[in-house]
Amino acid sequence: MNSEKIESRLDQIAQDIKADYKEMNSKIIELEIEQEKAYEKFNTKTHVLVQREFLENVRDSLDSIKTDTGYAADEADEASSYTSNVRGYSEDASQTADNLYDDIATILHVEDSE
Repeated sequence: MNSEKIESRLDQIAQDIKADYKEMNSKIIELEIEQEKAYEKFNTKTHVLVQREFLENVRDSLDSIKTDTGYAADEADEASSYTSNVRGYSEDASQTADNLYDDIATILHVEDSE
């Protein structure tokens, strides 16, 4: 084979490769478009396609809820402590009122006897 034929053959191979590349590139683009459309339409009774951003937002919301419930539990403990203190003060006040009542009743009974 002479050099002109080899050069011509190599040129033909290069053109075929370019044509194949263009065709493959075009098919890849078509497949990517079909894939995007499929993602948009994908939704069955057993599977749901969601965006990562949505899941990240849900995760962040759950983290916030977790933090808030921790604070709420702390507040409930503090409120329970206050309630216990108020109950104690109330019982003390009730006992003091009973004692004063008894003292007054004793004083009045003594005065009634005289």
